[in-house]
Amino acid sequence: MSDIRDIVRRVLASEGAVVEPIEPEGLELIAPPRVQRELGIPEFARLGFGAAEWPEGAARVSLESDWVDKLDALMGDRGRCLQLTAWSDRAEGQPAHPEELLAKPCIFSNATHRFAGSERAWTRYLLLVFKLTAVSDEKREDIISVCVNESNGASADHLVEPILGQLAAHGDAFTHLPTSQKLDAPWSEQEAARWCATFLPSRIRERLAPFLSGMERRMANDTDRLHAYYSALRSEAAARREEVRRKAAPEEALIKREELRLEAAEREYHAKIADVKRKYAMSVEVKLAQAVRLAMPVHRVRGLLLRRKGKRPIHLDWNALTKRMDSFLCEGCGGLSTTHALCDDRLHVLCPACLAACASCGTEFCRACHREACPRCKTAG
Repeated sequence: MSDIRDIVRRVLASEGAVVEPIEPEGLELIAPPRVQRELGIPEFARLGFGAAEWPEGAARVSLESDWVDKLDALMGDRGRCLQLTAWSDRAEGQPAHPEELLAKPCIFSNATHRFAGSERAWTRYLLLVFKLTAVSDEKREDIISVCVNESNGASADHLVEPILGQLAAHGDAFTHLPTSQKLDAPWSEQEAARWCATFLPSRIRERLAPFLSGMERRMANDTDRLHAYYSALRSEAAARREEVRRKAAPEEALIKREELRLEAAEREYHAKIADVKRKYAMSVEVKLAQAVRLAMPVHRVRGLLLRRKGKRPIHLDWNALTKRMDSFLCEGCGGLSTTHALCDDRLHVLCPACLAACASCGTEFCRACHREACPRCKTAG
């Protein structure tokens, strides 16, 4: 059974519909009144999912149709958050040399680190799946998934595919949290929202980079054509004005007429440029589609970041499923970086760009401490 047919079957069954698979690539169902109303189908209905053929008399369902929105409306907010505990003994492994694991993530240009020990622990990972819709002169829809370790806010995107794959293939393989294990309270909605506000925009910019690049290229072509066209108009009008002025007895009315043409061409050019900017202005909508909170065992590696007289204790978790460490995120822009730096005031972990010098006065400042402007000259950025 295809993935989309199986998803629709399970959703309809959860809503009280009687559903039976039929071939080729279809479903036959008896729908209760609410399902009939939300999906716009009769009580007895057939749905088809095949690309080439589907059952006779069936309504075709595809990702390109409005069925995704219909199913979303049918489900409402139910099923958006799933809480699970890790499966099997695969998650119980530990690294051979934990003291060496901090070497790669702790590459700091202006600080050092010390290994402070390691131990087995449990943590909660929060996997968030968002539907991304970007609209400019064209429309693009995409799915973006992020995973964060709730114990320290570190990025754990290396777990996205394993978690989603395990959910799809072995959803019943998850278990209960051992009674001997204790975890800190999970993030509240407000805490998750604050994390997303800081760290999600950089992921969105990265995902939209090809779309944005194409849009900027088309916008540049349009503005170049407008500039060439109106530059030619202005040149012609200016040439005619100078020709009138060179006459033995220039007529002021003719000179004034050519000057008005110049002014009109200038106004029309700026109006056309404003139209182009409105045409290519981009709006981005980000909507939470699914949240999965997963409790699982990890190997916790502790360290100490040292900057001048400042010290900041940190920990990063190593996961046996992927055999990888979680990663620092820049606390200024939310991006991932291979090298980091610490600010002097609050020892924020930053990417190089977020501890760069001010373009105006040259003062180096932390973009996490001073998000709006340079603290010295108040220049934005």
